[in-house]
Amino acid sequence: MINDQRKKYSIRLTIAALIAAGAIFYYFNNTAPIYWEKGAAQIYRISGSTFIYAKNPGSASIYDRLELKGILNFRIYEIKKDIVKAGIQLYPLQVIAEGRRIESAEKLYSRLFFAEIKNNGEFIKFHFNNGIAVDDEKSIKDIITSFQFIIKKSFFSKWNTEETDRNGSYKAAYTLLSRGKINKSKIEYIEKPGDKNTSDTGGKTVIKRSELTVRFGKPWSWIKNAEGRELTVFYSKNRPLMKVSSSFSLKITDLDPDRSLAIWNDSLKPDRQIYEWKTNPKNTLSIADQAEKNMLKQKFGSKYFNIIADEVFNKYRSFNSQCIQTLMEFLKLYPHAAAMFPGYLLAKKLNPAQRVMLVHVLGRTGTEEAQEALTVIMKGEEFPVESRKQAAIAFGSIKKPISNAVDSLWQIYENRDTDANSKGIANAALLSLGSIAKNPENRNNAEYKNISEIIKNRIAADLADEDDLNTTVALLHAAGNTADESFIEPISRFLNDENPRIRTAAVTSMAYMDDEKVTKVLIDILDDESNVNVRNAVVAAMYRKLPSPEAIEKIMEMLPDEENDIVRGRMYRYLLKNREFRGVKEQLRKMLRSERVMENRRIIYNALYTNKKAGIQSNLN
Repeated sequence: MINDQRKKYSIRLTIAALIAAGAIFYYFNNTAPIYWEKGAAQIYRISGSTFIYAKNPGSASIYDRLELKGILNFRIYEIKKDIVKAGIQLYPLQVIAEGRRIESAEKLYSRLFFAEIKNNGEFIKFHFNNGIAVDDEKSIKDIITSFQFIIKKSFFSKWNTEETDRNGSYKAAYTLLSRGKINKSKIEYIEKPGDKNTSDTGGKTVIKRSELTVRFGKPWSWIKNAEGRELTVFYSKNRPLMKVSSSFSLKITDLDPDRSLAIWNDSLKPDRQIYEWKTNPKNTLSIADQAEKNMLKQKFGSKYFNIIADEVFNKYRSFNSQCIQTLMEFLKLYPHAAAMFPGYLLAKKLNPAQRVMLVHVLGRTGTEEAQEALTVIMKGEEFPVESRKQAAIAFGSIKKPISNAVDSLWQIYENRDTDANSKGIANAALLSLGSIAKNPENRNNAEYKNISEIIKNRIAADLADEDDLNTTVALLHAAGNTADESFIEPISRFLNDENPRIRTAAVTSMAYMDDEKVTKVLIDILDDESNVNVRNAVVAAMYRKLPSPEAIEKIMEMLPDEENDIVRGRMYRYLLKNREFRGVKEQLRKMLRSERVMENRRIIYNALYTNKKAGIQSNLN
């Protein structure tokens, strides 16, 4: 009897649970979708503020406050399948920076533009007037997509998405608060090839706080109102450089449309308007660029390049960042002045440091005009050899090398002869070609992908056939500069070469390869390598890579028996970087008792008693 009662009770509980689950499933799978009505015309009050704090080492902190407030006019023109095409116009609008209105920004941001939106709320495409520069387009997109929310059906009241903003791709978490009301939080940025927020750029963006609350649903298309806030921190090599705190809101109003605005013109056809915009030349000068140019015009006035160059070189006889900055600013204002640099280099009696600065300015500027000037210097036999080498090396750090520059680098490399100076310049050109093949800025560009493949194939082919010592060393370094893991095996063949210079070059080139196999190869080399320079290169290569428990243990094992002071010092620096791993500090305390070289003792003290050069921490303790 008792068992029968238990069975009945259990069955009732199961039925109740199924009914409850069905109710929940029905409710959440019928969460109010975003309502879209063709011809919908809505007017919102929009406001936002952003506070920026930036700190660069060795310079003053920067505080900046930006505010935006006004009216957002929103109109739906088309609904095709699951895509909504809407017009957006911000007018009237006030843009305020540090208490001052920026009328140029107000005028630009007030132009009509179109957005294509999935019916789940995701903005997938924007169409702007060609009179708006790309950087300003991004700023306008940021304003609009700060209110983006994406609806997904979910059995529970939560769901996750992957979305993008100006900083890259990020994960977002959504919570259903009630029917037609949700909360969105950005969780973290995702490293993806081509995004700004990748390790390739040396930086990282961390979301400290993020919250967006949205009300939506019929009879309002898209949003009824929304408000949010966000705090992000930008890091460079684990050091916080900039904090950005922002808040924003969007609230629907019952204001009458301003019929003088383009968005309310009933005869407007979006596709025709977009086509007309694209027939005009694209503006390349953003508001910020224009403001900077105006400032530089006031700084330089009507002075010619020769006068500016004479002034800075009479003032600065040794390498100086202010001298470089001044000349770079002049080139930003007058890009075509780069053509005068080669002639000035030949005509003036500049000392070696000044010649380096002149070439360095062209490399740092990187414009097409600057690259043409570098090409003239690199190929010109009348220029000092060191200047020609520096010009060749400069191409390795230019983000978008022009085709003439790449062709010239190949010519320099291919036409090398037995003259030592020519080979030195050719090897410098080869190193730059390797760096160009890696450049993450160009990984999504089909033309540069092709250039990259040509460079890597040529390096691989020459590496297999080259007999000259110096060229082989340069080829190994160039292979390393590509950071392509397909070179691990070809490079490994040189690790047993009888010449220690080649073994050192092979080890050094492996430091750029992000692969666990490389760490194992480096560990194995330490066991057998007798040459001091090669061992030093191995530890230096380990230092460049992410910490590995196996590598750290190997360094701690080899450290007591390492007789060379320099290699031992390199090992101490590696352990200083990774001192939070288990056992490192104990080993360093033991070494402190026997270490007699003062520089090495200083490194140990830093590891044990200061916060200098703290490395990536681990949970292995």
